[in-house]
Parts: sequence; structure tokens; C-alpha cells
Amino acid sequence: MAAMPRGADRPFPRPSRSDLPFVAIALASGILLLYLGRSLTFWHDEWRSITFDGGLLDYLRPVNQHWSTFPLSLYRATFRIVGLDSYLPYLAQVVVLHLGAVAAAYALVRARLGPLVATLCSIPLLLLGSGAENLFWAFQTGFVGSVLFGLWALFFIERWNGRGAVVASILLTASLASSGMGLFFVVVVGVRSLLDPRLRLRTVAVLPPLGAYAAWLLILGGDSVGDGRVFLEGSVLRFAVRGVVHASETASGLEHLPDGHVWALGLLLTLCAVVVLRFARGRRQALAGACLIGLGTMYVAIGFVRVEADPGYDHATSSRFVYVAAFLLALAVVDLLAEWPTPSGSRARRGVVAPAVLGLILAAVTVANVGALFDERAAFQERAEDTRAFVAVALESGTEPWVDRVAPRGWMPSVAELERIVRRHGSPLRDRWFAGLAVPLDAEALEEARLNLVGNAFRVEPARSRAVGQRVEIRAGEGTIPQSGGCVAASVAPDTPLSILSLPSLARVRVTAASDVEARVFLSRPGGPARRIFARFERGVALDVLVPHIGDDRRWNLVIDSAVMPVRLIACGLVPRGADGEITADARPWG
Repeated sequence: MAAMPRGADRPFPRPSRSDLPFVAIALASGILLLYLGRSLTFWHDEWRSITFDGGLLDYLRPVNQHWSTFPLSLYRATFRIVGLDSYLPYLAQVVVLHLGAVAAAYALVRARLGPLVATLCSIPLLLLGSGAENLFWAFQTGFVGSVLFGLWALFFIERWNGRGAVVASILLTASLASSGMGLFFVVVVGVRSLLDPRLRLRTVAVLPPLGAYAAWLLILGGDSVGDGRVFLEGSVLRFAVRGVVHASETASGLEHLPDGHVWALGLLLTLCAVVVLRFARGRRQALAGACLIGLGTMYVAIGFVRVEADPGYDHATSSRFVYVAAFLLALAVVDLLAEWPTPSGSRARRGVVAPAVLGLILAAVTVANVGALFDERAAFQERAEDTRAFVAVALESGTEPWVDRVAPRGWMPSVAELERIVRRHGSPLRDRWFAGLAVPLDAEALEEARLNLVGNAFRVEPARSRAVGQRVEIRAGEGTIPQSGGCVAASVAPDTPLSILSLPSLARVRVTAASDVEARVFLSRPGGPARRIFARFERGVALDVLVPHIGDDRRWNLVIDSAVMPVRLIACGLVPRGADGEITADARPWG
């Protein structure tokens, strides 16, 4: 039978026994992911979905600049049934979506290289530790949903004549309604169709999804972030290159080689060069070209939106974006391998050597991703411990005078709202669906929770206390600085912080800067976790850093350093005292 011309409609594959190994491996991988995530719990942005209390129109409004109708609807429906009694049903959703995304990649590879190679290629994607933020955080149903719908749209655009284009258009709309990652799959599907003469008319399949997204953006999605000037400054280009290289390095396991980023850059340049050369010779690598263009577009867009909007987080190296990039890179490589030329007379050797080399590469990539999977799981376990500790301390000590009951904690609701949620929907401290998953509370996490619960009692404010200076231990770097009347003058730099040690509760540290500077202020107990706030010190203006009181007499350490530049500071330890030498009741800094 003559080979099917490249770009012609591929037949719709029928399931066969050759697909059973993939099905078995996929199910085993899903069970492993759920087992690894068995002791995790709600974290960070998930609480926005938990506390969501809007009408039908609010399901269409942007969440973190994303059109998130699909993940928000899924999360809220699950919350109505499960509440906070178990995290596993939420995690199961993101795992099932992930398996569906890998199944789409398997189907695309199977059509090009057969079921055996498709099964082998699916293993590192199933255990994609380099993108494991999207596997252990149930909130990421949005990103994973975009990948799922986008890959199946790519699958259907190649099949069923016009009917496949209609299905692809619907799936792309669902991808867009899951997260902003859907935009890049619209790019991939559109470019893949446009570059292939036989599928060029199907490019119109991207128009309805783009029209729906444009309408959403115009009417409801105008919560944009970023600054157009960053593009002119060139930082977006640097961001995009760093992001693409990092994704290639971690997803392929090249990070374990010396100068892994150089190898990753070489891999990317090689892929791009091969695609260009084949196009020049009339061999249209439409899928590979589309995936590489989609990959570059993704990181440019992320840099344009995020590089100025969220300076405290490095999106270029974020695991959530590596997850998306890994699928695009894998499909680009597969498309190039499917059309790899075979020199005459070497077919027999190729039949033995090529699978062996491919198997070794896939084994190395899989081992690297499995290692990253366990590392990411450990990081999410720490976050789960932070959540449980905060809930435990909030419910146990929520009525103490040192607890700020109404201030939200960024990644958690206020104490008052948390108490209301727990009364109505259960507690994340125990899993009522799987009673054997009880996790002991971590002592360090409990201490950090207490620091968070003091709220605004740890803050920087204009100096107004008349408290006298007390001698406290002040260090710059590792050396102790001589003091005069409880004060010290020292230079503060990012690598030489100023430390004020052994402060009692309710103390103040008065700081006067020699120039305007943004600084970080850390509060901790000796040997314990630290809480950080940011402060702006203006030249010659005295500011007080307030030390809280959380119901015990243990001492505090305070550390000040400049986030971006060195600065000269005068710091004084001030301890308000009554006539009998004790801290007065009316000296509470927040009172």
C-alpha cells in the first residue's frame, strides 16, 4: 500500500491490543501520583476557589488574568460535595486530566511512529517531574485542562475532514476557557494547519475560539497586568530565552550534565535549524514548526505579562510552564523523527540501532523526571504542613489578643473566615474519607503559623514612641558592632545584613537611613523560621520596626537588609518599660 501523503487526513485510529501497554502504564502512573499526593492539602490560590462566593457571571471573570470558567466550575462543584474533608478527590481531577493530556500526545505519536514508540515516549510525560507543580496542586486543573483540550484539538485537526476541524474548534474554546495556556495551543493548531497545504483551509477552525476569547477579553477579561515598556527594554526577550532553555534543560534531563543549559540551548537551535532546512528542501515539518513557534510565543507572552507584574516570583523557571513546554518539545522531536531520512543500505542497522538509542535517551529522561517528581512532592509536602499548622493554630488560638482575626494572610483567609469555613465544610487537619492519612503537625510550621497570625503587629511605622534605648546585640554580617546608647551605625548590603538580636516582645527598632532604599525586614525566634515584610526607608526619616507579643517571653531576632543596593543605617533598640521596669500594658505597638 502506498504511503499516505504528508498532510492528508490521517485515519481515525481504532483501539487495539497494541494500546494495552500504554493503558496499563498510564493507570499505574495515575495511581502512583495519587499515592505520592495522599498527604497533601489545600494551598495558596486554592483558597480563592474555596472562598469564591459569586454569581453565574463571576464564573466568567478572570482569575489571575486567566479565563478560568472550566477549572473554577470543576473546583466549586467538587467543593459542594467534598468540602474540606479530603484533598484526594481534588487531586484525582488534575491527575485524570493529566492522563487525558498524555493520551492525546500518545495518539499523535502513535500516528507517526507506531504504538511501541508512542508508549515509550509517553512514560516521561506521565511522570513529568519537571512540571510536577501541575500534578500535585489541584488548583492547576486550569493549566492541565488547557493542555488536554489543546492536544486533542491538534489531534482532530488532522482527521475527519471538516468534522475534525469543528471538533478541534470546540476543544480550543474549552482550552481557552481553562487558562491562558489555551492561547498557545490556538497558535500551534493554527500554524500547524497553515504550514500544511492539505490542511490550510482548516486554519479557519481557530477563528471561533479567537472570537470567543476576544469577546471575553473585551467584556470581562480586562484585568491586565504588565508594562509595555519592558518589551522595548529587551527584558522580555531575555526572559523568553531563559524560560525556553530552562524548560528544555529540565524536561530533557540535561540539567544533570555539566553546563546543561548550554546543551539545552544547542538542542533548541538544532531543532529549529532542522525544521528550517527541511522546509527549504520542500519537506514541510508542520507539527514540529508549529510546536516550536508555540513554545517561543508562550514564553514571550508570559514575559510580557508577568516580568513586571510579579517580581517576587521567577516565572521563567516555573514548573507549571515547563509542564506545557514539555509536551510541545516532545511533539516537535517526534515529528522530526517521523520523517528522518534513511540512507540506502542502512535499513537493517537502523532497525536495531535507532530503537536502542531512542530507548536509552527515553530512559535517561524518565529517570531525571522521576527524581524531579519526588523533589517536587517533598516541596508540596512542606506547603501542606504550613497549611495544616496555620489552621491548627488559628482554630486553637484564634481568640488570643495577639491574633489579628480579620486580616487575610495572602495565601490563607482571615481567621474569622477560616473558622466559618471549617464549621460549614470540614477541616483539612484530617482526611475523613481516608482516615489512615493523618499527618502529624510539624513544629517548625507551627512556629511559622504563629508568626503569620500576628498580622499587622509586626510592621514598620513612623517613629513616635518615647521609649528609651536599651543595649541589645547588633551585628553586621558576622561581626558585632560597638554601640552608643543602644544605637549603632552600620552599612547594610544584600550580602551583609544588619542583625538585632535578643529583642523582648513589644520592643521597637528605630531605623534611620542615609538614603532612600527598599529593604527587607525578617523577624524570627533563634533557630526558627522567619517572617518577611518589605519596608521603604526614606533619607533622614526615623521609622520604627514593631516586634510583636504572642503570649510568651521568648526573645526575637530582627534582620534588615537591602533588596537591591547598600545603604547606611542607624538602628536603635527601644524597649518600652513602666516604672517597675516591666513592659507596660499600654505599650502594645498595635494598640
